[in-house]
Amino acid sequence: YHTASPLPNNRFGAINPFDGSGQMGFATYKSNYSDFREYISTQLSIPLEAGKHYKVTFFLSNGSGGLYKFWSNNIGFHFSKYPLYQYEAEPLNAVPQFEIQEIVSHTNEWQEYTFNITPTEDVYFMTIGNFHDDDNTEISPNGDGGAYYFIDKIIVKPTTYNLQLIGDKYLCY
Repeated sequence: YHTASPLPNNRFGAINPFDGSGQMGFATYKSNYSDFREYISTQLSIPLEAGKHYKVTFFLSNGSGGLYKFWSNNIGFHFSKYPLYQYEAEPLNAVPQFEIQEIVSHTNEWQEYTFNITPTEDVYFMTIGNFHDDDNTEISPNGDGGAYYFIDKIIVKPTTYNLQLIGDKYLCY
């Protein structure tokens, strides 16, 4: 979604971008369509190397004013060597390396999330969404339509750990 878009009212809700002039959106649940899921997937501009440490930061919001008024849990990130394919609107058969297990409800405000990942193999793709079926997804008790989220400012960067020795700097077995 971009601020230059001619659509002033998004049926899924609306919120100004956290940073810049655009953000992305995806559905994690739809009340009248069993196991409906939408995902955001992209090839990483630089692959993540096996055994190296990375920090992932992103901002998430429900927006406000849309037809999708439920909230859900299980918003996750899956990093993979190959792209994941969704044939219709079904949950992808993948286990996310990071997942928000509580119901996410940030109406008309952005919430920052951060996690660390150390891939066991080189990875080239990142996919974001709810990887669980309806039976394993918790939704808010009140709502309508579905659960929809906006995501912005996703940053994946290498982390380095700086260790400082204090005191005696001689080490022995």
